[in-house]
Amino acid sequence: MTFWPIEFPAMVAALLAAAACGLTGNLLVLRREAMLGDAISHLVLPGLVIAAWIGGLIWGDMWRPLNFLGAVLAAVLGVTLLRWLERRQGAEPRAAMGFVFTAFFALGVILLELTGQTNRHLDVEHALFGSLETLIWIDLFSWQDLGRAASYATMPSALASLGLALVVSLVYFVINRRRLMVWLFDPAYSQTSGLTLRGMELSSGLLVAFVAMAAFEAVGAVLVVALLVAPAAGAHLFARRFAGQLVASVVIALAMAGAGLWLADAPLRFGWLSDTLPASGAIAFAAGLVFTLALALGAAGPRLRKIIRKRRPLNP
Repeated sequence: MTFWPIEFPAMVAALLAAAACGLTGNLLVLRREAMLGDAISHLVLPGLVIAAWIGGLIWGDMWRPLNFLGAVLAAVLGVTLLRWLERRQGAEPRAAMGFVFTAFFALGVILLELTGQTNRHLDVEHALFGSLETLIWIDLFSWQDLGRAASYATMPSALASLGLALVVSLVYFVINRRRLMVWLFDPAYSQTSGLTLRGMELSSGLLVAFVAMAAFEAVGAVLVVALLVAPAAGAHLFARRFAGQLVASVVIALAMAGAGLWLADAPLRFGWLSDTLPASGAIAFAAGLVFTLALALGAAGPRLRKIIRKRRPLNP
């Protein structure tokens, strides 16, 4: 029976990554900086490689907390460089973003070869598409094992980091809800009201980097970008309030992850192929399908409301 030790952790990781990225992606989409998620997902690679190399030299193997710290520092450094190019050097934002994230990702690929990490636990394929299929929970064989503390000793570390990322994101939005509403929808007023724009930019950038790194290892750079952008963009087509936008983005993200996991197993289940499809690629494809559906429903919404109003009987 492979569901509990192999399929269950991959499913939980995909859902946690979808919820965390879907919620945090609102900070990018509502500020019209959706491509910053693409940049951050690529910026983390050199920091991850350097941290893994240092961990190998000191402990003989990767130390995941050090990897996490290295990736977050690389993301912060990259975002700082990006803002410096925009504000101090007058670079066009999209051009600066394209330069910074391609340069950092290329540096990460070079460092992979120079440090020999491609022969260990890191390579370009895992950086792009993640490792959902390799998440194995050795001591989990039934739902009863979820109630045993001993089972969590072998839980994949990706589940813990993704769960932490989701909790931190929820706490951040709850604590800063009012400040975020002002900062996201009325930056001019936020300046006159004493709200520091740089403080909000720094905290939101750190949160996005934190979530992106947590999801990077499990689902890869491609899916991180899709989950940071598509759910929030789809929710923006329907939501009329900030709270509704947040809830809808998480629901859409979970729907994307669920549909992608089903698509990944469909060829094997129906006998079309002898193996499953890559889960990250299938979820990214499902994200495109779900967003297209949301776009179609959003465009048809006003017409449907007019039809309903016309057919609704008049009250006496």
